[in-house]
Amino acid sequence: MKEWYSKNKVSSKMKGDLTKERLRGNKLWPKLKAQAAATRHLAAYALYLIIEFGTPNDDEWGEHDTLALAVVQLLNRFYEMLKSESMFLGVSARAEIIELGMMLASLYARLAAMSFAWGIKLWKMQPKLHLFQHLCEDQAPLQGNPRYWWTYGDEDLVGILIGIAEGVHPSTIAVSVLFKWAVCVFDQVLVDIAEA
Repeated sequence: MKEWYSKNKVSSKMKGDLTKERLRGNKLWPKLKAQAAATRHLAAYALYLIIEFGTPNDDEWGEHDTLALAVVQLLNRFYEMLKSESMFLGVSARAEIIELGMMLASLYARLAAMSFAWGIKLWKMQPKLHLFQHLCEDQAPLQGNPRYWWTYGDEDLVGILIGIAEGVHPSTIAVSVLFKWAVCVFDQVLVDIAEA
């Protein structure tokens, strides 16, 4: 993964090592514990892994791999579209994102049913899938590109500010946090300019 990060110049990287324990959630359902931005960037890594390594070629696994590849391709297309579109999605992007949301949810549901039939805990159906479908079918076409209004940046900022606040004196907390945050933002702007 580190080699892939370096090769693809990924800006939001997962902190720490990717271990089996880190992929286990409640009752052994796979669940990755990582920050949202880093997880979004792993969609491209998942596509790389499926294409590069695949799984056995028997008929059942062949169908699974085909569905899994399609889901990951759709997720990557979703992120590519958000990155390339302006604040207000174009006419073709609005039509595409509606179709994408329906297809991804449908294919994911088929994977969930397949894994349930096999008795393995993969592709857990969660309310977030339904929310994603509504994001694609209702919210994005009407309200525009979700990249401009989702709250991941705000949540990351709160975490950064907490970390900064823990390292300053209580009597100067307001000024110190603001100053250190401004330095962090300025550093990130310089990195963004250098990468452009």
